[in-house]
Amino acid sequence: LDLDKFSKKLATHPWIHTASVRRVFPQGINIKIKERIPFARIKLDKIHIMDNYGILLGPETSNLTKLPLITGIKAKNSMPGNNVADEEIIRGLKAMHNLNLLHMFKKNPIESMHIKSKSRIIFLTKNKNIRVYMRPGMIQESLKNLILVIDTIEKNEPNLKYIDLSFKNKVVISN
Repeated sequence: LDLDKFSKKLATHPWIHTASVRRVFPQGINIKIKERIPFARIKLDKIHIMDNYGILLGPETSNLTKLPLITGIKAKNSMPGNNVADEEIIRGLKAMHNLNLLHMFKKNPIESMHIKSKSRIIFLTKNKNIRVYMRPGMIQESLKNLILVIDTIEKNEPNLKYIDLSFKNKVVISN
């Protein structure tokens, strides 16, 4: 048995992050596998599951429908095992995570992200009643601006329709 070849073959499976195979004398084999963890759903030709590195794991399954959904992406090769994450996706997922840490999104978390263009990301909450607009290159600044006015926004939360964080040094809200 060629252990190196066997280890490489295991590592080609989309759900396997790393694999190692070694002999245990006198007659054993030890196999260690580190699985990829489903992180988000991404709509390409159909909805796929991807890990936090942007690797496609396979088609969506019913037990993973609660993962965040990413739309607006055009990937050339949507085969399991391929990396589809570009900078906008990574930045957007980090922004989604940071927004969901804020108190105002605890009961109504952001659960989908639409990449409209290289300069516009739209986040949508679970209840589909609040949209948050951002520019991928200004995420840190946008989050700081939002934190400065969050008390005012939370007072208007029941009627809130959108928060636009895509302007420099400005937060626009609509009720």
